[in-house]
Amino acid sequence: MIIEVSNKEIEDIFKKIFNQELKLNIYSKIVAYKEENILGFLIYDDIYDRYEIEYIGVLEEYRNKGIGSKLMEYLGNKNISLEVDTNNEYAIKLYEKYGFKKVSIRKNYYNGHDAYLMVKEV
Repeated sequence: MIIEVSNKEIEDIFKKIFNQELKLNIYSKIVAYKEENILGFLIYDDIYDRYEIEYIGVLEEYRNKGIGSKLMEYLGNKNISLEVDTNNEYAIKLYEKYGFKKVSIRKNYYNGHDAYLMVKEV
């Protein structure tokens, strides 16, 4: 099941997955859960004619079980952009599955690592 959550809930989930602090402001947040267990989340911003995915994460023990796909499907058929580490093959494959194309490289975007700017246009 996919639901919207509060800032406090998503901060706790984010810390559990990424082991770091998250500064939230006006982002929309959704989580995937089963029974009472949070499995993953997606944080995005609605900017004019597109969504900008800020973060997506799935707990390691639940990866490759379709949860990331369910989170992506929640966003529906809209223009979407995001940045992804050029070394994150799993995420790149997920995004390509949903029609994202690599449009440029952002040098040193992630603490010395390059990122692809990926865009899905509808």
